[in-house]
Amino acid sequence: MLQLIESGMKQKLEGSSYAELYRYLIDQALGTVGVKPEDLDFYHAYLSFVAHNLFVSRKKDLTDEEMAGVYEEYSKKMDIEKPFDGVHGLIVKAKIFKNEGGSFAFNHNYAYYFFAAKYLAENIEEESVRLEIGSMMEKLYLTEVANIILFLIHHSKNKEVIEKIINEASRLFSQIAPFGLSEKEVSTINDLVQEELMALSYQDKNHAEYRKKQLEQKDRVEAENTKKEEAEAADGVNSLDLFGKINLAFKLIEILGQIANNYYGSLNGEVKMRILENACELGFKSLRALIEDFEKYAENIRQSVADAMDKMGSVPKETKEQIANRLIFTFMEMISFTFLKRISSSVASKNLFITIDKIAAKQTTPASQLIDLAVRLNFPNELRVAKIIEIDRGLGKNPLARRLLRFLVMEHLYKFEVKFSDRQSICDQLGIKYLPGRIMSKKHGIEVK
Repeated sequence: MLQLIESGMKQKLEGSSYAELYRYLIDQALGTVGVKPEDLDFYHAYLSFVAHNLFVSRKKDLTDEEMAGVYEEYSKKMDIEKPFDGVHGLIVKAKIFKNEGGSFAFNHNYAYYFFAAKYLAENIEEESVRLEIGSMMEKLYLTEVANIILFLIHHSKNKEVIEKIINEASRLFSQIAPFGLSEKEVSTINDLVQEELMALSYQDKNHAEYRKKQLEQKDRVEAENTKKEEAEAADGVNSLDLFGKINLAFKLIEILGQIANNYYGSLNGEVKMRILENACELGFKSLRALIEDFEKYAENIRQSVADAMDKMGSVPKETKEQIANRLIFTFMEMISFTFLKRISSSVASKNLFITIDKIAAKQTTPASQLIDLAVRLNFPNELRVAKIIEIDRGLGKNPLARRLLRFLVMEHLYKFEVKFSDRQSICDQLGIKYLPGRIMSKKHGIEVK
């Protein structure tokens, strides 16, 4: 990424899709070990052949003998004469392959996903490949499959593939209405907390450190989910439990966001709106499904809290109920924010601002207004104080939605540099307690209060 910035391509970096960035990293890796520009096509094609071979054979690696066999098959098919050791020595040196214990494997998952998708895209006219892609569409709940499809979207602007993804998104939770976060819809949740909610506070912190911790946490979660996925065999979408379906929904939302972002310049506004509406609706349908499922256990939670309070001694019944209600409200608040962030991050692109704005103007629900705000707050210099206050006032007596708005604002303040006057102004107007903290002076590298 640093090389891309230093080469004067910072603007391209900011607007790039996953695949564009990974291709740059792959080409840089090959270039640094001496692969000539005119040979990049050969290496890309061969690595795609290997990745597809691993995918269809359900293998993670190939023995030295198996790899030699794959290379011989490819060389004969393509009429190529290049020494095995020379080719694979460079690939290993570039750290695209690793050769450990007499077996070859891709060194990084992203390279495997990238090349497997490239093979599918370049052979998409073959019937066997089209059937393979069709089968993959039914297994998007698997991380490996979802990531390959993400890269396939970059490699191939195939309308049939895009339509299948949209249909999959429409089919999931099709009997559930999107959760609009309106006062009426969340009245039961808001009624849980009658007293004044605890005031929120923001303290200045190191922005780069905050972003780093967020990414590290995301990596840990993804690694844990992948392990869990590998340990649990699933027969298909119909066999997934609620959480499995929500996981699938998140992956579909991410793929839809990448479609809109990759082809923002060639998809007309109507199509982009349809894709993004599907992404947002799927996210809020999933949220409603989870909340409705959780509400079944609310009474059990109240009883568990009451039992715990009884063990602590004499606690008034009213206090028990208040604690239980606050716990339930906090959980609802937490999962609502998680869904809000997951949806907005998946469709976050400056190239999609206009379409997201149109969706918010068309739907006018608190959910769509918060998504519109959340998408913009994913970027620096997008803290529009007047607009945020306008949205907040429009939320009326809706504590859940108003607190979600405040969480979005606070996260933005933690992630990005914002003028001191704007930080103070937005915190003051939203009733967020502003606590100046220790920050690092950029100019002198010293810690100041």
